[in-house]
Amino acid sequence: EMKFGAVDKSTNDLKTKYTIKGVINMWGGLFSDMHITPEDNIPTVMFHGEKDEIVPFNVSRFNNCYFPVAYPIVHGSKSLARKFREYGFCYELNTDPVANHGCFNDKYICEKASCFLKSIMCGTCSSSEQNTIKKPICAQEY
Repeated sequence: EMKFGAVDKSTNDLKTKYTIKGVINMWGGLFSDMHITPEDNIPTVMFHGEKDEIVPFNVSRFNNCYFPVAYPIVHGSKSLARKFREYGFCYELNTDPVANHGCFNDKYICEKASCFLKSIMCGTCSSSEQNTIKKPICAQEY
């Protein structure tokens, strides 16, 4: 039984169909990069702190700060970006090398995500990786 129903259904009578055109990933991950297949070509913009101890930036245990509890292995944004690059998907990876979980402020996320989503709508999406090493987002106001 699905508690909330299918992703393309609601509680109304609308018959409109849709497809997902893009994803905004804020410090998230997947239990395996094997969940990403060549057919999943959905442009994705990602934001992640490299020192994240909740959802790892690369591949590690979820909540690894609670050692020795053995939480599952999670593939974070760096691992997902590697898979997107391998398949030639359009993606943008925004990283802060000194940041932990959930550090990016709303202004930075809105500006970067808006530009990325606009590039999808205009058919100009291109991949990039932004490392804020010269100006860490979480160490100062953007």
